[in-house]
Order: sequence, then structure tokens, then C-alpha cells
Amino acid sequence: MVFGHKALDIFIRSSRVFGNHYLSRTTLNQQSVIAKDIDSSKLKRYYGITDVLIASKYHISTNFMTSLKFITFQDWLLLVTHGILLGSFILFVIINEGIVVGDKKAHEAAIHMPQLLYFLLFYGVFGLPYVLAKVPSTLKLILSNKTKALILLILFIIIVHYNTITHPYLLADNRHYTFYIWNHWFGKYSHAKYTTTPVYVFLLFSLYDNLKDQNCISFFLPYFDSTVWK
Repeated sequence: MVFGHKALDIFIRSSRVFGNHYLSRTTLNQQSVIAKDIDSSKLKRYYGITDVLIASKYHISTNFMTSLKFITFQDWLLLVTHGILLGSFILFVIINEGIVVGDKKAHEAAIHMPQLLYFLLFYGVFGLPYVLAKVPSTLKLILSNKTKALILLILFIIIVHYNTITHPYLLADNRHYTFYIWNHWFGKYSHAKYTTTPVYVFLLFSLYDNLKDQNCISFFLPYFDSTVWK
């Protein structure tokens, strides 16, 4: 995610500096290595998917060379270190013929949409201070989007009904906290997976409420990709 965020940010901003004149202002550190090359009127704080398409068109026409002029030493350091980590992981998957260490038959890949909902619970627990700080505004956001909230609730109910997968290890391995959550809630009560869906809806709105000020595509695209393929 960090690698993708930085790479995409450089990809978009470099195209703005060297090839686009439709953007608003931003403040840059004048001591920056690249500050002398930047017309601040060509940069803005947030970018959308359209900006990615425009940047792609520009960089294809210039053979991706101008982006190299935009990268600072700190950028190179981040990209190289995270690139080594990412490359090492890909190499491991190729050599190991999969992500699993051990019994591959017991860890086969499957589409499991509720995993995204469990991520919301993870966010709710480990990001509790952020959740509590935004409770009033999150409730206001839900009330102002009642139709969307209802559609999400129905969608989540359908997902947990048809796509909930219970791994055998989840029921047998007490070394993980998910074992206790399942045995004391989801696995114990037949209604549990349905009655938890309103919590998912609230936490999804809460997550959006906390991230809406980071609504730049260079953040959201790697964030979404990292979450979905978890």
C-alpha cells in the first residue's frame, strides 16, 4: 500500500508539473530538490480517477521519462526499500508455488466477501478512538444517507447468508482470538452473523467519515486494493 501510494502520487503529480495547466494551487517546501522546477499553480491536494487517466496519457506520450525528474532522494529510498520487500514476496510465492507455508490443501484460495466485513470489525476494535471521536458525525452521515445505508444493510445480509465460509482451523485452533469470537458469537448463535450486519454498516460509514479528508485516488486505490485482496 505504501509503495503504491507513493508511486501513484509521483505518477500523477509529475504529469501535472510537466504537462498539465488545469490545476489549483498547493504549498511546497522551497528547499525541496524539485521546488525550482514546480509551478505550484499546476498542483492540487486531491486527485480522482480522471487524473490517473490524464497522467497515463501524458506519460505514455513521453515514455514515462519526466516522472524521473520529480523523484527526490527520500522518494527513491521509500520506493527501493518497499520495492525490495514486494519483490521478495513475489519471488517467495513463485518459488513456494503459493502463499501457504505448510499444508496447501488446508489453505486453498476462495472468494470470501465477509472477510471485508470482518475487516470493519478489526477497524472498529483497533481504531476505537477514531470511531468514538466520529460517532456524532457518523450518525449524522448515516441519517443523511438512509437509502444507501438500507441498501448496504440488505447487501451485507445477502453476503453473509450465501458466502460465509467457516474454516476448520477456525473451530479448532485456540491460539487465535478469532477462535473465541467464533465460538462465543458467530458459531454459537444462528442469528449472530445477521444481527452483526448493522454494526458493519455503521463501521463502514465510520471508516469513510475518518478517511473522507484523504480522498485522493493515490491513497484510496492502494488502500482499497490492499484491503480487498487481504
